[in-house]
Amino acid sequence: MITDKNNREVKEGDTIEFTNTFIPYKVVLKDGLLGSYENGEFIALKDCLRNFAITNR
Repeated sequence: MITDKNNREVKEGDTIEFTNTFIPYKVVLKDGLLGSYENGEFIALKDCLRNFAITNR
């Protein structure tokens, strides 16, 4: 289970914002990992250390 900085569970289809950029990203599932794409590169949320917040469900 992946949670955001407010301890809310992240699900596929959620929109998140990373703390530093405040740019909205759509959460997708790729190879069993939740993440998002930035500039064509997949970013797995498990590697982001809860440095993001859910903005829309």
